Amino acid sequence: MKKICLTLTALALLLLLAGCAVRDNEKKDSYIIIHSIASDTDTKVTPEDKNYDALLDSLFDAASEAVGTTTVLSGDAVQTGTITYYQAPARTVLGSGNDAAYTPILALDLYDDGGDSYAEGYFCSDETKTLKFCFPVPAELCKMVSGAEDTSIRFETSSQDRSEKMHEDIAAENFQYINISGNAASIVIKRSEGENFEFYNGDLNTAHTYTVRCDKRGETLDIEITMENPEKDNDVLGSPLIAIPQKEFEKIEIMGDFRQVFLYTLHSDVLIHANDSHVNLDVEADYLKHNILLDSSKSNVFRGVSVYFDKFPENISLELNTTQGGVINDPQGILEKNGLASGSKEPVIRINSAKEINIYSME
Repeated sequence: MKKICLTLTALALLLLLAGCAVRDNEKKDSYIIIHSIASDTDTKVTPEDKNYDALLDSLFDAASEAVGTTTVLSGDAVQTGTITYYQAPARTVLGSGNDAAYTPILALDLYDDGGDSYAEGYFCSDETKTLKFCFPVPAELCKMVSGAEDTSIRFETSSQDRSEKMHEDIAAENFQYINISGNAASIVIKRSEGENFEFYNGDLNTAHTYTVRCDKRGETLDIEITMENPEKDNDVLGSPLIAIPQKEFEKIEIMGDFRQVFLYTLHSDVLIHANDSHVNLDVEADYLKHNILLDSSKSNVFRGVSVYFDKFPENISLELNTTQGGVINDPQGILEKNGLASGSKEPVIRINSAKEINIYSME
């Protein structure tokens, strides 16, 4: 990483004036869009959401501290997402906008550069991006963006922070097999500390309507989450959440028309079927004692898979298979450093026929 000290008086002035215009004018309405490249999804954060003010302050404070230096990213830097700040009415020193319309004011391109997180920012009014600045992303900002206790850029929905129940709780009882299906565009599945299955609505778009259906058949629990008219609306700003009891099941199978699945380490074998979906695996190495299989066919592949380890695992094997022309992105060199290749170790994370596989570690 190379840093060049510069006298950027003009940039400093513009940045500070723009920041003051944003933060000090209470009449302005605003929101933030966080885009994940890995999952190709957007999350909208509004003033009504928890930590909105802290997130906004962190964005401008971090950008302000970058004034006077320019950080040059290496050629191996991998872009992971963007953060765009919208405002209405939009009037700053960089230009004037429609008094009623929301206008993008500040944009940050997020990068992973050798395991470190950086944001490259620019003012949206400057179409040539000549007023560009780059700075390390602080841990506090990362935590607010991801909701995680780590220092890397990660994207998760805010479902776990919502209290709206979608269905009554279901006791774990004697279930050994859990089947999850439906057509909700995005869904989060995570381990709960409770003894019941819990269902929450984390969609930030209140116009979306979901139905949860649960059928009990002996040792099998079938869970179906359907979304009304998903084919007519791609504006999904959150995800329904299924909190699964912290106990061991024989198998948890996920199928259906989910375009995106967020899966946190569970105490069970997991089987996920492809349907041109993107899967985000959040793997806690100390809890991973069961196999995870992402299954596909020639006609039905995974659009992308992102695996996030909390630390380098010592007891697993990875079997990664991409489609023809597919890519494996390993910006931190995890596979080479730790020998995570096909082998006899258990458990196994096996990914079949993904167009893109991304591997990250928080350690």
